[in-house]
Amino acid sequence: MLKGAVQQMKNNENLGKLYMELQKAKKKQQVTHMDRLAAKDKEIEYLKEQLEAKDSEIQNLTEMIQGRDDMNENVMAKDPEFEALVADWTAELEKEKKIGSGRNGQSE
Repeated sequence: MLKGAVQQMKNNENLGKLYMELQKAKKKQQVTHMDRLAAKDKEIEYLKEQLEAKDSEIQNLTEMIQGRDDMNENVMAKDPEFEALVADWTAELEKEKKIGSGRNGQSE
């Protein structure tokens, strides 16, 4: 009976050691996981900043194009001859595009 009790105590001691080792390993795994999450958070923040910069650039370019379109409309409204010249030039460009695409994209 004493021998059985001693064996039971050793088993309990071994189980306790195994439990402590498991807890240490679990803690290390949690720390590693938290480090990965922190790195991903930083990456997401960086990508958000990049997206905001690109959105701002797109907005600036859109405003610039709109301003130039407005200027072009004003010039053409003030000068009918200029408007006709632009229309002829645009038609010629379209004609050249059709000829170029008829050659399967080959250039001269």
